[in-house]
Amino acid sequence: MDIIYLLKVLWRKKWIILAVSAISVAAAYYFTLSMPRQFRAVSQIATGFTTNDAIAVSEDQRFSSPRDMELNFSNLLTSMNSGIVTNVLSYKLIIHELKNPKTPFRTVSPELKFNPSQEEKDLALQIFEKKLEDQSALTTDEENSALLVKFLDAYGYSYNGIKGALKLFRVPNTDFIQVEYLSENPALSAFAVNAFSEEFLRYYAMSKSERSGESVSFFEELVKARKKELDEKNETLKTFKSSNSFLNIEVEGEAKLSQIADLEKDRDEINSKIYGLDLTIKRLKSDINRTGTPGGTNDNYIRLQQQVNSLNEQYISSGSNNQQLLDSLNILRSRLRAEAARLQSGESSKSKTSKADLAADLADAEIQLSIEESKLSSIENKLRSLQGRVSGFASKEGTIKDLERETDVAQTQYLDAVNRFNDAKNKLLVSAGAVRQVAKATPPPVPESSKKILIIGMAGFTTFIFAAFVIILVEVLDSSVKTPTQFDRLIRLPLAGFLVRISTKKLDYNTLFSEKTNNEELETFKHYIRKVRFEIESLKAQSLLITSARKDAGKTFTLFSLAFALSLVNKKVLIIDTNFKNNALTRWLTKSPDKTKLIERKTSADVKLIDSGKRKGVIEDEPEEENASALIMPTKYQNIFIIGNAGGFDSPEEILSGRDFGSLVNTMKENFDYILLEGAALNDYSDSKELVRYADYVIPVFSADSTIGQLDKETITYLKSLGKKMGGAILNNVDMKNLKL
Repeated sequence: MDIIYLLKVLWRKKWIILAVSAISVAAAYYFTLSMPRQFRAVSQIATGFTTNDAIAVSEDQRFSSPRDMELNFSNLLTSMNSGIVTNVLSYKLIIHELKNPKTPFRTVSPELKFNPSQEEKDLALQIFEKKLEDQSALTTDEENSALLVKFLDAYGYSYNGIKGALKLFRVPNTDFIQVEYLSENPALSAFAVNAFSEEFLRYYAMSKSERSGESVSFFEELVKARKKELDEKNETLKTFKSSNSFLNIEVEGEAKLSQIADLEKDRDEINSKIYGLDLTIKRLKSDINRTGTPGGTNDNYIRLQQQVNSLNEQYISSGSNNQQLLDSLNILRSRLRAEAARLQSGESSKSKTSKADLAADLADAEIQLSIEESKLSSIENKLRSLQGRVSGFASKEGTIKDLERETDVAQTQYLDAVNRFNDAKNKLLVSAGAVRQVAKATPPPVPESSKKILIIGMAGFTTFIFAAFVIILVEVLDSSVKTPTQFDRLIRLPLAGFLVRISTKKLDYNTLFSEKTNNEELETFKHYIRKVRFEIESLKAQSLLITSARKDAGKTFTLFSLAFALSLVNKKVLIIDTNFKNNALTRWLTKSPDKTKLIERKTSADVKLIDSGKRKGVIEDEPEEENASALIMPTKYQNIFIIGNAGGFDSPEEILSGRDFGSLVNTMKENFDYILLEGAALNDYSDSKELVRYADYVIPVFSADSTIGQLDKETITYLKSLGKKMGGAILNNVDMKNLKL
């Protein structure tokens, strides 16, 4: 919708808007006259959330992130707004009133008719003091709760009354919470603020202590449980070590491995000695057998050479890493070199040693061999024993390590529980220490600004905006075709013209058009009916069907106004009232309808309105013949004639069929300049559709007061389908004020 149009609508209805605003201002002024003076007391509570001067249990607690600080402030304000603290303030205020009847903050209004006895006052005071001490809420299921509620309501200290007067908020970008109380008594405001701050700090400290105390108790029990578990683990480890003779598992393990290594070394040395003794015994036995045999010297060298070669092959095949073979090989080589030297010096190869000496050496060697074998057996027994003990020692060592690991875990858990227990105790000591009241409230010396001017101004401004909004909303939602512009936008049919709204009471057409009036609306009406006349004359047609989408659109008024305007230019106009559902034209323009020949419902006889053959203008009827001119009646207006109808519920086709109505219309064109037919509303009847074929053009009439509904849309679609036969619509009943928008 056009913004300029809406602005013009607002300007046209400015007096309505101003009147509503003036009424609102007057009402606001009247109500503000009786407003009591209000006094606001203020106090501040420091939280310590944004400072680091409070006692901190740990270094991490000295600094908080902005998110943590916001969360702390939100939690604190939620606690302050809790019902418990508000109830406690109610108790404290009512206790003051009951204890100080001579200097109360408030008195009970006589209109309440609340006159408690002294016993009731004493009982209420006792219960309120008990509840104040316990900081408990007042519930309806308690004994005497109804009496307590009556006291609170009578003095205005109910929960809702306190909540409405109390205001809590954080001072922006500071560490302070501001507490405000607004009342009609400055002393009451100051007392309420200080009492609230005092009771909240007590409630906050108690709640913090309770939570911290619960933590201390929990961690104390946890420390005891961890200590018991640690003692059990230590006792299990100690018992296992004592039962298995373990003092130091690592030292004992290393000692046993060292013993095994020493015994294995001794065993290797004894094996070397045994092997050497075996060779010596064999040699001595061989020497004893050869003693006194010729050629024995060369044989001895050859035997030694063979032994060296054989032993050398064994040493090489063993990988050249057998120390026993190497020692034996070196001994044989030494003996072989000695034997070769003896042979080269020419000494006798006969043995210088007697057989008895060789036997003695053999006996000594055998004894030494027995001793070494005995040592070897003893060492191997010890090795088997130590190796068996070391094998069992490994599994026990794993068990001990598992036990020690469990003991370490238990000790770590115990120490962690001790630290958390100490932290909880420290928090209990410093809980609620940072939150404190830093500025006590004093009775305000001057009352708060009444803001009467602001209230009155806001009332007027709000009402002004609201009234303008309602007018615009109504205008936007209004789908009526108030102006030709809206007609073009909503209906989109060619518009022949429009007529302004005038009063038809005592309207005399002859006087209206014969002289100028002082009525602006009538003069405007004459102007626009003449414009419509011009558009009709431009159609160059004689027969026009005047119809409408709805009833009461003003088509009868429009038709006659057009007929009168045409008669002013000496046009002879015949009005045929074919609106059988409402024959208003007939009743209005005929002098004596009862004595006038009218178009009426057919009888059983075949009646024709005119004989198109031999006698034009004559009505034929089997009983009697009448001239068609008998249907045409003059009116009291010059150049305007009418053919009326008797009314009825039949459609035009049912009434006119077989009566040669088309020939009548064509015949009348020879005698009249314009023939105007009126049809019933298209939304309700099919009459106008049946009459379309008798007219050159269809002129629909729309009322500017009507809206466009679904039936209207169907009618508009039909009118558009008429094509060239659609002569142009007439918008009737247009408000002069809307034309100026």
